[in-house]
Amino acid sequence: MGLHGGGYDSRYAPGSSLLRRAAGEGFPALALTRPGHPADEESARRQPSFAEAAVIIAEAIADAWQRLGDERPGIVLLGHSIGGAIAVHIAAARTLTWPLLGLTVSGVGDVISPRAMEQFTLLPPRTAVDFPFEATRPVLFGPDWTLDDPALTGAADLPVTTRCGGSSPVCAC
Repeated sequence: MGLHGGGYDSRYAPGSSLLRRAAGEGFPALALTRPGHPADEESARRQPSFAEAAVIIAEAIADAWQRLGDERPGIVLLGHSIGGAIAVHIAAARTLTWPLLGLTVSGVGDVISPRAMEQFTLLPPRTAVDFPFEATRPVLFGPDWTLDDPALTGAADLPVTTRCGGSSPVCAC
């Protein structure tokens, strides 16, 4: 189950290539559009808090689980940025009615760069930032010609090694 970050909707879900691959292997793979998105001025004013969004999304996941869970072992949440923060709220809930197998987040940090913070403070409160989906692809993935490089063919199939430094509070290796 993928949860997108701010300024996007379910068309840009974390691990979207992973979701496509999972679906291709026969696993139900869904990406939800978070409450209040796509963000327009009205929905920005009604934007739920992370905790409120977590309750709404957990209920939507429960509905999807009832319809698609079959004999699957459970659900893995993938959240990016704000979607990752909301996924943490969901994972921390003690009232889930569906089995949570795992949680993975990206783009969630505990430090915001001074330049980014300066830009955030210039925005009026509760104002939607319109970043059309069509404009996100080149920003996130680069120009089309970079995706056609033969060196990138099969990159998703490369083995991944995870190393922990041992001092990270989120690393339990």
